Amino acid sequence: MTTHPSGKQLWATVTIGFLSILGFFGCEEAMAESSGRLMYLPMIFYTEAGAIRTAACLEVTEQVYAATRSWKDFGRDAGASEKAFEAVISAIMRKDLAELGRLSDPTRGRDPAKLERQAMAFFQQFEVIKLVAVPRAYLFDGLTLFFAEVRGKDQTFFAPFAFTYQPDGSFKFLPYRTEQITYLLVTDWFNSKWGPAQSNNPSYCSDEEIRRANHRISLIPKAWRPSRLFLYGAPLDNPGHLADIAKLVKGTMAELKETVRDRRWDDLIGHLTAAGGERLQKWLGSASASDRTQYERSVLEEEPFFVFNASPLVIVYTNSPNKDVHVMYFTTRDGKLLWTNSSHVTVADQVFKSGALFRAAWLAKPFSNIAVK
Repeated sequence: MTTHPSGKQLWATVTIGFLSILGFFGCEEAMAESSGRLMYLPMIFYTEAGAIRTAACLEVTEQVYAATRSWKDFGRDAGASEKAFEAVISAIMRKDLAELGRLSDPTRGRDPAKLERQAMAFFQQFEVIKLVAVPRAYLFDGLTLFFAEVRGKDQTFFAPFAFTYQPDGSFKFLPYRTEQITYLLVTDWFNSKWGPAQSNNPSYCSDEEIRRANHRISLIPKAWRPSRLFLYGAPLDNPGHLADIAKLVKGTMAELKETVRDRRWDDLIGHLTAAGGERLQKWLGSASASDRTQYERSVLEEEPFFVFNASPLVIVYTNSPNKDVHVMYFTTRDGKLLWTNSSHVTVADQVFKSGALFRAAWLAKPFSNIAVK
């Protein structure tokens, strides 16, 4: 998996790396129902050359606190998760390992060796940084993720803290970094140039992007407060309003196959993004004849059958002769589609190439179970 920190996020990662694996902290459900709001976060897609904002939208509950709210100032109306957060920060500042362990998730946060290593990092770092505010929190998929404003010697940045929702309604600290896909999507957006970490006017999905979405899916459906991903897609044999993009996909795939069949490698490279083309050119220079033959077959055998338009990202699902389902990414430029991330693995692969969404591609009528009726 690839992440692309930049600016103050990169500085924070280098100087206080432990903060990047804190996880999340929780926010009481009753509090969220009274003051939280449903918001739609655009999915950030990492190409070989950098991040782009897409029109794939993740629905979460956002809690915005007053500018003066600090971790010590949630007040007498603080919810269970806010109180748990206060207790965790207090334990860190007191360097109380036993209390930090008691406050951690009973199944995902109490490995003695890991907890001790992480606690020592917390204790050391909080000697040189100051937590000054907690401006925002997000509830989704069994988690509440709070972003704390942290001040170091020369920089102010945001650090994620997380709690997990428990069956009894309490919240427990998750001290280690999680690879839960929706956590990665939320933090990618928050830390991007479109999110609150770098913008005073964060970019959310527009009303139009949500209205036109004709597919939605919970990536973690059985969790407390499941999030939903909104997508705009259609089968290529009956594309409806996506007829133009479907025609472009079919034409692009035909051109890709023609260049591979004729072994016009320079033309093929022209159908890729610059970074992807450079990688392919280097690989072609060292690949064996059998490797090239296998590569040619992998392109020639793919038959596209479904497209999601998350402009400027286009996600194409294909079938091969053995009925395997594959995924190809394209990005739009000057009315053309460029094959993107042809050999580059990112967080997006966990969304489109595995899990609940990928399983829906295998249905007799692909994605019919997540279509908006």
